[in-house]
Amino acid sequence: MNFIKNWVIPIVIGLFIALIIRTFLFTLVTVDGPSMNPNLDNGELVVESKISTVKRGDVIVFDATNEDPQIKSGHKDYVKRVIAVGGDIVSHKGANLYVNGKKVNQDYIGLEQQSGGTWGDWTLKTLSSRDFWQKKDRNTTVVPKNSYFVLGDHRSVSNDSRMFGYVEKKHVLGKIYVPFWNSDKQSKENVNDQSKKFLQTKSTKNLVLRAMQPDDSEALARIYLGARQHNFSWVKHPKLEDFARVSHGEVVEVAIINQEIVGFASLSERDSFLHLLFIKEGWNGCGIGAKLLDWARNQVTQALELKVVTANVAAQRFYEREGFLAVGKSVFAKPQNLTYRDGRK
Repeated sequence: MNFIKNWVIPIVIGLFIALIIRTFLFTLVTVDGPSMNPNLDNGELVVESKISTVKRGDVIVFDATNEDPQIKSGHKDYVKRVIAVGGDIVSHKGANLYVNGKKVNQDYIGLEQQSGGTWGDWTLKTLSSRDFWQKKDRNTTVVPKNSYFVLGDHRSVSNDSRMFGYVEKKHVLGKIYVPFWNSDKQSKENVNDQSKKFLQTKSTKNLVLRAMQPDDSEALARIYLGARQHNFSWVKHPKLEDFARVSHGEVVEVAIINQEIVGFASLSERDSFLHLLFIKEGWNGCGIGAKLLDWARNQVTQALELKVVTANVAAQRFYEREGFLAVGKSVFAKPQNLTYRDGRK
């Protein structure tokens, strides 16, 4: 009886607690393959947390069996870094990776992997048009709800979202941490803490707004063209000269930081209608759009209105955060769009 009390029962309780921890809290996993070099090595033992919130920049482990069409049989888990979450827009140009137009801090990998290793220039639109993507993910411009866009750190050899599409949240097993006993401080920082500094921040201290001048035309046209090429899949064959045509007769305000044009807004004062608001790639998320909105509000006497294409989820979120309310939907327009009205007036 004492044997059962002193030995059997404590062992059973201990095994039960270990099972609970392994199933619902934490477990140890082994990295398989070189796709996360130089931050995680093949065969390296890491901690998988099943209770951590996943953010951009975090490294996750997920069940790839139903994500990667190349897996024909058996079970396979992948370890990759989360680049974007549901509702995000992703693009790559040169050696720069952008999420919602904002430059990603890629100091966790070398320049070679930032540039050629990431396949040169692409957008979600161009990636998802390829036949080897999962059918459910093809021909998209925005990361779907409850999904992630992931990349390996060793991008030249990594099989990731560029190859097969988005990872559904339900297939994520946990978030990866480099354990405390690992002596590589840099890898710990790059894996455990990268989400804290994932998006680069730029200073808008010297932001100036002024009326458009004739010499601004080409820079504004390039901002307008670039945004439409990368993010607006519904626009067929955009051209540089489109800006002059669509903004004709409107009041255009330009945002400038240290002599660099970083955005603009085009307003029809007569109709209290904000026709265009575009931010230069790399400057999104810095508050420039909000400043241009404030300018537009001050130019009109009635509540400001604007239209947003229903597929442009990122723009909808921005205007809603700025106090705009959806007041109508044009279901017969091509593409369909929503009418927003300023709720602050």
